[in-house]
Amino acid sequence: MQHFPVAKMARGSSACSMAMAMAVVMLLAMAMAVNASSVHMVGGTNKWNTPSVNDLPTDYLQTWANNQTFVTGDILNFVYTNTLHDVLVVSNSSYSSCSTSVPLKTYTTGNDSVIVPFDVSYYICGTFGHCDGGQKMFVTATSPGGGTSPPPVATPTTTPASTAHRDRNLAASCGFVVVALVASSFVVLLTS
Repeated sequence: MQHFPVAKMARGSSACSMAMAMAVVMLLAMAMAVNASSVHMVGGTNKWNTPSVNDLPTDYLQTWANNQTFVTGDILNFVYTNTLHDVLVVSNSSYSSCSTSVPLKTYTTGNDSVIVPFDVSYYICGTFGHCDGGQKMFVTATSPGGGTSPPPVATPTTTPASTAHRDRNLAASCGFVVVALVASSFVVLLTS
């Protein structure tokens, strides 16, 4: 069957329109996800502090965490005096033993925003004696839909060879438009 350039262009334009529509839907979903995140001030009004030094119950941080609802993508805001404290993200075993030797990540600014990952994450203060004194907590986050399964991961799809070689110029220009749309949307999201 012979394809005429007009029919080829119509198919390409339709595919380009579909790709742009999908990019717009994806960007709107990302914007809603960004806006849906909650910011949690760790420890509430007591912030990220050593309980024993501040006349607080030893488990005040864990009690605070247990009274929160965390969703993957939420933000933990750790506020503390950075000359006295820090925040270490650690494994379960490092949390249990208050080991600071192998942190997964370290924060030291005194005003750190940490994105909550799916499932359980563990946080301790790396200053000697502070974790043993109760300056530690763990949080459990559900997936954005409220479930206990991890958020879905996009899986790439393959394109049949017969359609992969259609009008490359149109595909390239359509791809450029989609990339430009995505890039400009990221700039808008980051500046808002």
